[in-house]
Amino acid sequence: MPGSSTIPGTSPPRPVAPLPTTTAPPATSAPVGSSDLEMLRVESEPARQGYSRSLFPHWNDVNGSGCTARQDVLLAQVVGLPQVDLFDRCVIVEADWYSLFDAITHSGSPSELDVDHVVSLAEAWDSGAWAWDRAQRQRFANDPINLLAVTASSNRSKSDRDAGEWTPPQRSAWCMTAQIMVQTKLVYDLSVDPQEKRGLSAMLATCGQAGQRVVSGVPLLPVRSTVPIAPAPSAPAPSVTTTTAAPSTVPVTACVNVNTAAVEDLVRIIHIGLARAEAMLRLRPFRSVEDLVRVDGIGSARLQDIVSQGLACV
Repeated sequence: MPGSSTIPGTSPPRPVAPLPTTTAPPATSAPVGSSDLEMLRVESEPARQGYSRSLFPHWNDVNGSGCTARQDVLLAQVVGLPQVDLFDRCVIVEADWYSLFDAITHSGSPSELDVDHVVSLAEAWDSGAWAWDRAQRQRFANDPINLLAVTASSNRSKSDRDAGEWTPPQRSAWCMTAQIMVQTKLVYDLSVDPQEKRGLSAMLATCGQAGQRVVSGVPLLPVRSTVPIAPAPSAPAPSVTTTTAAPSTVPVTACVNVNTAAVEDLVRIIHIGLARAEAMLRLRPFRSVEDLVRVDGIGSARLQDIVSQGLACV
């Protein structure tokens, strides 16, 4: 573990900036793009030495929400309304999530999902985190700007590879994946190697093309400077609603018509993720809300939740 000495084959440690704010930008903010990629330092990476995942304390409550970083991500990136434990607001019993890397909508328990460090801990180590102290590595390992809820298989397929060695199997994920990698490396002053930069450039070239997907709850910062930003104040826990009652903010007249609504409105209905919303488009028309049992994965229990929510109508 580096202290005052330097690992052979690497440059001397640089001062490490404090954790920046990860507040999502205003709607007018420019997204991370190719110009931001050019701001990254390009350096060859030496053979990995001294790395251990235990050097990055992770899944801690670093923002004072009362939930672990993993729980915060699952709450922020859920599609629609989750079923939350009655006694622990941080625990999701069942919900839907969109896994960006493989374009799969996972429905069910979050125990079957991984929360991926898009810039992996090992890659961060190789790119400069070897010089950080334990507190900075803990900040990095729990920072939501670098975390995605994805299927376990896609996370383990990616492993600790960078953009020069791996791209998401679904091309629709390339833009957002590259944006997260670039913004994370800029915010934490991490370098890229030449092959990695070429891979990031190829993925960023897809931004703006049809079919590129996004994930809710992912704060893409408009990065235009590597000047450290003051730490953000502790954020409250994400607001969640259990499935036992209809949201009080939705008036009865503002229902989502399952025969006419667009996908972005259909996913507001509990248990309706992106995959089910697209299936609903193909299965229309529905004779009644109860007719939603024709949608794969909507059984009597989930139908009862949908009816209780009071948002779906025909």
